[in-house]
Amino acid sequence: MINKVILLFLVMLLFSNSCQAREFNAFQAARNAYKAYKHEKNDEAISLAFANVQIALEEKSAGYKTFLLAGLIANEMQNNTLAPELAARYFEKAVELNPKDASLHYAIAQDFYSKNKAEKSIEYYEKALLLDKKFLTPAFITVLSQAYIASGKTYQGARFFENYIKENSKLPAYFVLTTAYLFDLEYMQEEKEKYINLVLENKRYSEADKTLAGKMLEEIE
Repeated sequence: MINKVILLFLVMLLFSNSCQAREFNAFQAARNAYKAYKHEKNDEAISLAFANVQIALEEKSAGYKTFLLAGLIANEMQNNTLAPELAARYFEKAVELNPKDASLHYAIAQDFYSKNKAEKSIEYYEKALLLDKKFLTPAFITVLSQAYIASGKTYQGARFFENYIKENSKLPAYFVLTTAYLFDLEYMQEEKEKYINLVLENKRYSEADKTLAGKMLEEIE
């Protein structure tokens, strides 16, 4: 009788362990460890997150969210010399799997920018804006313009904004005037004046917009 009880116990234990193994979700474990690290800045947590996300990446079900998480985790591993290269590779794979997701591009851009990697963030910020106009906000445009400035890419920024204006109508004044500002940083006064006048001469812009544009024009004169 005792032997049967012991045998039953062992069978139940094995079944329990088997269930736990099947229920283990490497992606969820990695995400939880990553959240813990972001909250506590614990090196053990980010190491655990990295270990678990590597398991998740090996799974057939690994999708763009897994590669995004892997990139975010790798970008936090300051002591790993390979981490920047890994992060870039994971982010590229995430975009390859889901190229038209504007929020994905934005998440990657924000992560690079927060790590003082402004130049790397630009490509993803631009793509997010091209994919979805919901990012056409003062806060987004301010961060993007700051990324251009921080990375010494103001000419690139001015031309990107200029092309965006050509392809989109009825843009807010702050976008047009930011274009003028970026040209100003490149000492391209003719282009700067062109976009300032675009605001001054357009009836749909408010008096507050025109006042700001007027002040920018006075700086030229």
